[in-house]
Amino acid sequence: MSKKKKASVERRPDGPRERRRKRRRAEARVRLPAAELWPEDGVDPRIWIGKVEGETRRRRGRKARQLCRQIHEALALLLPADLGLAVASVTPTSSAARVMVLLRPEGGIDRAVASVRLEALAGWLRSEVAGSVQRRKAPELLFCVLASAGGP
Repeated sequence: MSKKKKASVERRPDGPRERRRKRRRAEARVRLPAAELWPEDGVDPRIWIGKVEGETRRRRGRKARQLCRQIHEALALLLPADLGLAVASVTPTSSAARVMVLLRPEGGIDRAVASVRLEALAGWLRSEVAGSVQRRKAPELLFCVLASAGGP
């Protein structure tokens, strides 16, 4: 009876000996590194795949663009009509903590006069933008009045 028991134990395919044997075979089959270097060697695959598909460019700066769009919409509604300025574009600087707001003069308003009026309203505009933008901290607004088409 003991012989039968011993024979059945040895035939178990998932026994420790069989597992060790499989592991040794797998280790022997490990492929050696390639002899040639390819562009993707040594690069994080997520980065490399993203560059190939263009995904990285699309996703980079998405939140900054979203913030700029929100600021553009808020300033378009907030700027007083008698100021004579319209929002041309809003672009982030090196970080989203500061954005550049380009304004174009409408009508015959002088650029210097518009800049002086804008400086007086800058604090109020930032606080109003902070209330309308979904951000913990309000970004600093840098205003730049563009030259009018017919003026200096």
